Amino acid sequence: MKNKVDILSFTYSSKGRDIDIVEPVLSKLELELGVIIKRCWLYDNFVFDILRYKPKMLILANAIGCHYHFWAAKFASMLGIKVVTFVSEGDYRYINGSITTMLYGWNKEEHLYEDLHLEWSQRNINYFSTSPSFDENIVKLSGATGFDKYKLLKFLDKNDFLMKYDLGHYGKIVGLGGWTFDFAFNENHSTGPIFFGKELDGIKASLFALREGYRALVTNNPDILFICKKHPLTINEYYDEFSLVREYPNVITLQTEENIYDLINVSDLWITFDSTTALEAWLLGKTTLLYNPVIQDFNRSSIMKGSPILTTPEMLIESVKEFYENNRIIDAFSQKENERNNIIKEVIAFCDGKNYLRAADLITSLYLGEKKKKEKVHVAFILKMGGCGIRNFLRNLVAYSNFFDVIPRVRRFKNTRLALYNEKEREYYRLIYKEAITND
Repeated sequence: MKNKVDILSFTYSSKGRDIDIVEPVLSKLELELGVIIKRCWLYDNFVFDILRYKPKMLILANAIGCHYHFWAAKFASMLGIKVVTFVSEGDYRYINGSITTMLYGWNKEEHLYEDLHLEWSQRNINYFSTSPSFDENIVKLSGATGFDKYKLLKFLDKNDFLMKYDLGHYGKIVGLGGWTFDFAFNENHSTGPIFFGKELDGIKASLFALREGYRALVTNNPDILFICKKHPLTINEYYDEFSLVREYPNVITLQTEENIYDLINVSDLWITFDSTTALEAWLLGKTTLLYNPVIQDFNRSSIMKGSPILTTPEMLIESVKEFYENNRIIDAFSQKENERNNIIKEVIAFCDGKNYLRAADLITSLYLGEKKKKEKVHVAFILKMGGCGIRNFLRNLVAYSNFFDVIPRVRRFKNTRLALYNEKEREYYRLIYKEAITND
């Protein structure tokens, strides 16, 4: 008898990065294989969902983002379900200990429970191959499927954005991309000490210099609208690099209200301290600048080589002036075109919008192939997952009953749920990708 659900897919949100990674692939599998795919919120109750739907395959945008990602992969694998994982952030930093962090994450056993793990680049695979537990039959190259959207989708129009926020009197828009200074200042977070080491003091000092530089840029250009795009993981307002410009009339500060690619698309120029969004901006044909007023040489992605690095507020102001006075061209940026092409190949492997096809081919072979090999069942882990499933069931029973809305913790969970995952929004992006894949 055919399963009611052939493939189950969990994501942590109903829009954004992880949806862009898995949805083009899911749409392709539906169209080509005629499979039934169920899309669910990871944090709802992944244990009960796996038991309820009994899929032949589980697909995750990553298995390292949090405990639930890894637990879902391990639990499904022990039940004989084939597991496929992608990677949400595949622009790795190659330093001692990063294999454990980037390939295994919360998986302290360093044993891949997935049957197929798809990587952004061959560079990553070569790096992981130095690990004693590396398995070339599991780790494969697909290219970064999350970047296919730049060939497949249409994005927010500049005029529509201005009208939406009642800012139609502006004709010029400069985007300022945020960075996660929260992590650099958080002694309990591994990002700071592991990735930056002795450079950490320079990173911290950069926050305060960035604030001053951005204020100088904003006050010197009252006719330009600046979109300050806070990093989605910035929680503590004290570490927000845009804190000195938020109240200026020519500034709009956004965090998760709009998709990052829409904000890049409506911007004429994209400026950031250091971010993968620079590469995304190139794929949209945008000019990019890096503003590094304190430290320029620190452990970061090779993406930084594709943009001019500015070190003073004066350079920042002059570069923006050159951009608008020189037919939207910055000579120092134009001179790095070959460098950018090499970086794109190195980081995401392919920019042809066909990574989802490569991934779908590999997944199809696994789906139609031999039955999954049996994993050793860890009784303690299965019992732990049973407890997790029961807790989430009881939580949902309380949370989704209006009777308990007077409890602050219940209201917080409901608000978090609404902010992260909405079924209508998830369906909206499914239909968008389905149309794009059908017409591709």
